[in-house]
Amino acid sequence: MRNRLDFKFKTAAVLCLLVALWLVKMGTETHATAEPTAAEWVFVPGPDLATTNGFRGVAALSSDDVWAVGQRSNLTTLTAHWDSTAWTVIPSPNAGTINSTLLDVAAVAPNDVWAVGYYVVSGGSPQTLVEHWDGTAWSIVPSPYIMGGTSFKSVAVVSANDIWAVGNRVVGAPGPTTGTLTAHWDGSSWEIVPSPNVGTRSNDLNSITVISPNDMWAVGYSRNLAGNYESLALHWDGSNWTVASTPTGPAGSELFAVDGVSANDVWATGIYYDGTGGTQPHFLHWTGSSWASVTSPGGGSGLAAIAGNDVWAVGGTFSHWDGIQWSLVPGAQPPGGTNVVPRALSALSSTEVWAVGSYSNGVATIPLTERWQETGPVTPTPVPTATSTAPPTAIPTSTPTQPAGTATSTAVSTSVATATATPTATATVAPCTVEFSDVPPGSTFYDYIRCLACRGIVIGYSDGTFRPNVDVTRGQAAKIVTNSAGYDDPIPPTTQTFTDVPPGHPFWLYVERAALHGVIGGYSDGTYRPANNMTRGQLAKVTSEAAEHNDPIPLDRQTFSDVPVGSTFWVYIERLALHGIVGGYSDGTFRPNNNVTRGQTSKIVSNAFFPECGTR
Repeated sequence: MRNRLDFKFKTAAVLCLLVALWLVKMGTETHATAEPTAAEWVFVPGPDLATTNGFRGVAALSSDDVWAVGQRSNLTTLTAHWDSTAWTVIPSPNAGTINSTLLDVAAVAPNDVWAVGYYVVSGGSPQTLVEHWDGTAWSIVPSPYIMGGTSFKSVAVVSANDIWAVGNRVVGAPGPTTGTLTAHWDGSSWEIVPSPNVGTRSNDLNSITVISPNDMWAVGYSRNLAGNYESLALHWDGSNWTVASTPTGPAGSELFAVDGVSANDVWATGIYYDGTGGTQPHFLHWTGSSWASVTSPGGGSGLAAIAGNDVWAVGGTFSHWDGIQWSLVPGAQPPGGTNVVPRALSALSSTEVWAVGSYSNGVATIPLTERWQETGPVTPTPVPTATSTAPPTAIPTSTPTQPAGTATSTAVSTSVATATATPTATATVAPCTVEFSDVPPGSTFYDYIRCLACRGIVIGYSDGTFRPNVDVTRGQAAKIVTNSAGYDDPIPPTTQTFTDVPPGHPFWLYVERAALHGVIGGYSDGTYRPANNMTRGQLAKVTSEAAEHNDPIPLDRQTFSDVPVGSTFWVYIERLALHGIVGGYSDGTFRPNNNVTRGQTSKIVSNAFFPECGTR
């Protein structure tokens, strides 16, 4: 939730009134107990669009005033508005000639809304994009331009003359290649505010939240020369941005979102690398003096903190914090939809939270909108009856240092959330409906193919087959690996690393992203040969590099009889074997020169990037 101050001010009076009424009811035995209500995520049909890449940010001002932003499939900006009845696409300008993208939105008032992202012009590098809604139309507002490239990823509101945006910027030698970017709107212009960098290779900020004008948090990651990621949290005290120490995983971590309730109750979420080539959910909680890790079954790319015991996270799944633990909560399944990916959240109250993202309708990826709302009385069988009689003094104990008003509002939210605790605790994620006629349950590559297909990384053929025994080309492998690794770098349209992969080639973007990250190389004649079949050895190298394996391998280790020490792909195959990602044949060989098939590719890539894959 981005509009932290607006939410607090607008709801304070209502919450106080609710507390007073609740206490009166609890103190009068002859009064009837209020009937608890159930709540759930409900699918809300999005705007009528043929194809888009979906929504990336959302901001809710009221039940009839919600904004969502993102990008269309033709790489132009997308803004849509909810008026309590339907979503409507609102025209928005584009600064770039080949790419204009909006990644986040925040609202001050119905006629004062801000959206941020980046744009790219032909032959140029990404630059910050800021757009403003004045109640009538969207317009572009001049924002910082940095030679070499820059972009905004998140925006937060303090007041009409106090807006913040964060992202990254190209720094160049000497020093890291990218640095943190924080910028401030003072009512007349956007100005860059100095912010620290920790990583020697790169630094990036993905999200910002406002607790008060002198208390803000921005999170992202830093990266050292070895390529290792570390979570990064910056704090604004009214004068300067400073780095706050954060826990990390066994092999590094990244933070994607941050939001908070008070100065001593802030959440951040992302992923950590578990040291086996996989990632796990990474949730951190700020208690006023330090960041601490908290276990969660689901990851997060977006957060909405409503109260100390009412926090939502999304990141492919929905997770909820009830003051004691994080639990998965079922999201709504769009009719006929697959690969449902909620990305961002904005909350109006404990009973109205908006989530946006994307899903597939079988033809294209289109916008997703869901709303958490009350759906009627709880049936008599669940257990909320016992919790309805709990004394209010027992509730705020988890946040004793909050101001009295905050603690009171926490008590109200907890009593509401407790009524729905039963479905939260037993929630399961809606199943993925992707199936292939030639990959039945129990077949060799079934789990791995579904793992990638349910994430939209691989698709089948028009006849409903997957054809797991068909060979994979070098171009196809570049796409599968880069999408699994999560590479989303904007590539200038004139970039061409290999002579046979020009801009406009079906695999150009993926090949360029793989080349940018150093995970592929070409041939001595300057070609990549995207139509050639990829071998098992080549895929081992690309996958190991993309997964950033750098384990030292003893020179006397030889797992497979046909991959001796010093052979072309020895170190990469050994690293994958070390992490349990690949296995050989029954005769003890790996056969690195054999073509790799679609089924084998799915298994290797799934094991490398989604080792605990739970298909949906």
